[in-house]
Amino acid sequence: MSRRAIARALGIALLVVAPGPAEGQREGAPGRDLAQTSDFWREVRRPGFRRAYELVAQAERLEMRRAREQPTHPDYVRAVLRERAIVRLERARELAPEEPFILFFLGSLLALHEMPGVPGTEPLRRIDDAIEVLEELRTRAPDFAPGRAELQLALLYGRRGDRERSIALYAECVDRCFDRRTRAQAAGNMAEELMLSGRLVEALGRYRQAAAFSRRRSGDLLALQLAHWGMALCRDRLGEHADALDEAETALGLGNGMEVLVSEGVFFEPASELRAYQGLGHLAAARASRGRERRGHLRRAVQSWRAYLRLAPAGDPWRGLAERHLAEARDALTAAEAERVREGP
Repeated sequence: MSRRAIARALGIALLVVAPGPAEGQREGAPGRDLAQTSDFWREVRRPGFRRAYELVAQAERLEMRRAREQPTHPDYVRAVLRERAIVRLERARELAPEEPFILFFLGSLLALHEMPGVPGTEPLRRIDDAIEVLEELRTRAPDFAPGRAELQLALLYGRRGDRERSIALYAECVDRCFDRRTRAQAAGNMAEELMLSGRLVEALGRYRQAAAFSRRRSGDLLALQLAHWGMALCRDRLGEHADALDEAETALGLGNGMEVLVSEGVFFEPASELRAYQGLGHLAAARASRGRERRGHLRRAVQSWRAYLRLAPAGDPWRGLAERHLAEARDALTAAEAERVREGP
C-alpha cells in the first residue's frame, strides 16, 4: 500500500469510524452506537481504544518510512518494517477488536506482506492470516469502505487457487465500490480469472467494462493499458488473432510499451501468462515495423512463446495455440533474415 493509499484509507476511517462526539443527546434517549461516540467516551466504554489508535499511528509511520526508503533499501529491510507495522496492528486489534479500520489496515498489510526466504525460493507470505482478518471485517462491518475488502480477498483467494470464490468477490467489488479506479481493477482482474477458467466470452465483456471505467477516470492509464492487453489475449484465444494484434497495438500505443506488464503491483498467475502477453505484443510490434526493428521483435516473440511452453502448467488448454504462434514467429523470422541477406549490408 502506498503512502497516498494509506492516507486515503485513514481519511475513510475518520469519516466512517469516528464521525464525532455525542454531545447534545437527549436525556433518556437510547445510547448511541459505539461508532457514533467521541474518542473520549469510546475510551471510557472500552478501555484500550486510545492506545489502539496510537499503535495504528505507529504502524502508519512505519509504512510511510517503508515507502520512502523503497528505492535504497533491500527487500528484507523493507519486509522487516512492514512486519513491525503488522505487529503493532495485531496488538491494536486485541485492544479494539471491533474497530473496522484496524481490521482493514491489518488485513491489507498482511495481504501485501512478503518476507524473502532462502535465495531461489518463494517469499514467505501470510495469505491465510490476511483472509481471516478481512473475512472478519466483512462479518463485523459489511458496509465499511464498500468493495475494498472484497478486492483484497479476491486477490488472495485467486493466489490460493480458489478461482470461483475470487470471481464472486470481484463481482461484489464492481457492484459495491464507489471508486472507478478500484472498479476498473476489479473488473480487469475478474476478467483474467474468467479467462483462466475458460469462460472467454464473459472475460471479454469484463475487460471491456474495465476499459470503460478507466476511460471515464482521467489519468487512469495503467488500468486502461491492462484492459487492452487482456482483450488482446482473450480475443487471441477466441480465435480472433488479427483483432488480438489490433488490441495489442492499441495497448502499445498508450505508452510505456510492454513495461506495464512488469510494473510494480502487476503480476500474473500462472507465470506463463506474462509470456503470452509478451509474445502477442512482439508479434503486434513486428507487424507494425520494418528491417532490424522487425527482426528484433520476431526474435523476442520466439523467445516469449518458448518461455510460455516451458512455464505453462500441465493440461494448459492453450498450449496448441502457443505452439502455432511459435511456429509462425519462427517462419516469419526466417523469412526476414533471408530478406536481409538478399538486400545485403
